[in-house]
Amino acid sequence: MVDKELQASFNRIDNRTDEDRNNEKLEQKEKNERNRITQLRNDCWQHILARQEDNATEFIVDDILNHEFIYTTKDDIKSEVWIYENGIYVPNGQSKIKERTRQILLHAYTPQRVNKIIAKIQADTQIEHDKFFKNDCIKKFQFKMEY
Repeated sequence: MVDKELQASFNRIDNRTDEDRNNEKLEQKEKNERNRITQLRNDCWQHILARQEDNATEFIVDDILNHEFIYTTKDDIKSEVWIYENGIYVPNGQSKIKERTRQILLHAYTPQRVNKIIAKIQADTQIEHDKFFKNDCIKKFQFKMEY
């Protein structure tokens, strides 16, 4: 009886298509992401309840910076937070940070907390405006065109 069940399991494994395997990998990846967010949420809630706001916001900042490519242009009047999405940097970084913070904190989300998180990310990701918007590809193309 056990041999038949074992053989049936092997047959199910052997009969999987590449699409099935890819779907399983995607499902596992999504499950791991949900577990990671849940653990982060629990850690943050514990720090908030213990009145350790700065620790909670640091956890969120670290998580965001470990999973996103973000740059903030250095400008005392109007700095912009740029985030990498679908192959390009887009200037809606603050909105994405707010979304991610809401996803993590749920009912513990407040405008004050997210503003602290944004301020920390801006401080950690500053880049000179000219350096960020520098486009080497155009210069290389122009150089080749001169010949």
